[in-house]
Amino acid sequence: MRRKSENTGRTGKSLRNVAVDTAGQVISLIVRFIGRKVFVLFLAEEYLGLNGLFSNILTVLSLAELGVGTAIVYSLYRPLSEGNIEKVKSLMRLFKRAYTCIGLFVLCVGAALTPFLSFFVKEMPRLPHIRLIYLMYVGDSAASYFFSYKRSLLMADQNRYIISLYQYTIYTLKAALQILLLWLYRDFIIYLAAHMLSTLLENLLVSRRADKMYPYLRDRDVKPLPEEVSGTIRKNVAAMLCHRLGGVVVNGTDNLLIAKLVAVSSVGLYSNYLMITTALTTAYDAALQSLTAGFGNLNVSSDDAHKKEVFDRLSFGCSWLYGWSAICLVCLSQSFIRWWLGEALLLDMSTVCWIAAVFYVGGMRKATLLARDAMGLYWNDRFKPLAEALINLVVSIILGRRCGIDGILMGTVISTMTTCFWVEPLMLYRHGLHAPVGEYFLRYGLHTLITLGALLLTQYGISLLPLGDGLPALLLRFVLCATLPNLFYLLCYRRKSELRYYKELAGRLLGKVLK
Repeated sequence: MRRKSENTGRTGKSLRNVAVDTAGQVISLIVRFIGRKVFVLFLAEEYLGLNGLFSNILTVLSLAELGVGTAIVYSLYRPLSEGNIEKVKSLMRLFKRAYTCIGLFVLCVGAALTPFLSFFVKEMPRLPHIRLIYLMYVGDSAASYFFSYKRSLLMADQNRYIISLYQYTIYTLKAALQILLLWLYRDFIIYLAAHMLSTLLENLLVSRRADKMYPYLRDRDVKPLPEEVSGTIRKNVAAMLCHRLGGVVVNGTDNLLIAKLVAVSSVGLYSNYLMITTALTTAYDAALQSLTAGFGNLNVSSDDAHKKEVFDRLSFGCSWLYGWSAICLVCLSQSFIRWWLGEALLLDMSTVCWIAAVFYVGGMRKATLLARDAMGLYWNDRFKPLAEALINLVVSIILGRRCGIDGILMGTVISTMTTCFWVEPLMLYRHGLHAPVGEYFLRYGLHTLITLGALLLTQYGISLLPLGDGLPALLLRFVLCATLPNLFYLLCYRRKSELRYYKELAGRLLGKVLK
C-alpha cells in the first residue's frame, strides 16, 4: 500500500512538473520567435552570427563543469528518499564549492581568450565593441555558476516546476523588455545587459526559494562526506568528464566550425533554424528532466522488470515525439522561415534535411540518456564520448571543407550512429535493466522505417495543396503535418502495449480535468 502511495506521489509530481514546463515553453516559444523577428529588423545580420559564435565558445568552456552537477544530483536521490538531511547538507556544500571554482574558471579563461577572437572566425565582421560584447557573454555565463547550484536540489526532489515558474516568467518579461529596448535604441549592448540582469534575478529568486523550502541549507554545522560517498562522486565525475567532452565537441562546436570554414553570416542563417530545433529540444528536455528524478527514485525502489517496463514506455514516447517533430522540420521549416524572417534568410533544402536528421538521431537517444543519468551509469561507457568527439571533429572538418554546413551536420550524424547509437543502449541494458538489448535495436530500426514512411506520406499530402507562402498556406501545411504522420503512427502501433498505456493515461488526465 505504501509503495503504491509513493508511486502515485511520484507520478503526481512528475505530471505537475511536465504541465508547468509545457505551459511555460509554449509562452516562451511565442515570445522567443517574436523577439527574433524584432532582432532581425533592428540589428545587423552579423549580430546573429556573433550570438551563435560566442555561445559556442562558452559551451566549450563549460567543460569546466566536468559533469559535477549530474553526478551530485544522482547522489541526492537516495538521501532525499530516505530523509537523510545531514547527507544532503554535505552534498550541497560540495556542490557550492565546486560551482564557485567552475564559475571563476569560466570567468578567467573566458576573459583571457578575448585577444584571440579572430582565430575562431574566417573573417571578423566589422561591428563595434565586439570584445565588450564577448566579455558580457563571459560574465553572464560565469554568474550562472555562482548562484544556480541550489536548482539541482529542487530538481532532485521533483520540484522542477518551481524553477520553471521563475524561469518562464522572468524570460517572458525579459524578452518583452529586450523588444522594447531594441525598438527604442537599436543597441545590442543594451539588449545583452537586459539579458544579464534577468539571469542574475532568476538565479537569486530560485536560491531564496530553495532556502525557504530547505532551511537546513543555511546551517553552518555541516559534516564532511563519508569517504565511500566521495569516492563514488569522484568516479562519476571522472566518467562524466568524458561525457561532457563528447557532448561539447559534438553539440557545441558546429557554430565554431561554420564560422571558421564558411562565414559568420552563415552562422546567423543557421542559427534561425537552430532556434527552432533548440526550442523543441528545450521543451522536450524540460518534460524529460521532470521525469528524471522520478526514474531515479524508481531505480532505488523497484525491480528490473518494472524499470524496463517504464523505460519501454518512455522510449516509445520519445520515438514518436521526435519522429513526428523531425517530419515537421522537413516539411515546414522553409515555409516558416520564409514567412517569419523573409526569403533572404533561407538555407538550402538539403541543409534542412540534415538539420532534421541531427535532431532525430539526437532525440532517439533521450530515453536511454535519461535512464542512464537516473541510474548513475556514467562509468560503463566513459570512453564512448571520446571516440564520438574525435570522429565528429575529423569528419566535420573534412566534409565541412567540401560541403559547407551540410558536411558539418553530416559529421554529427555519422559520429552519433557509429558510437552512441549502439554503445549507450548496450551499457544501459547490460548494467541497468539487465535484459537483452536486441529488441531495442529492432524497435529503433522499425520506428525509423515507419517515420520515413510517414514523411513520404506527409510530403505527398502537402504536394497536393495549392502553392502559397502566406500564413494560411503555412497553417494548412501544419494541419497536415499534425494529422497525417500521427494517424500513420496510430495505424502502425495500434497493437502496442505502450500505446495502450498512453491512451489510458490520457483518459485519466482528461477525467481529472473534467471533474
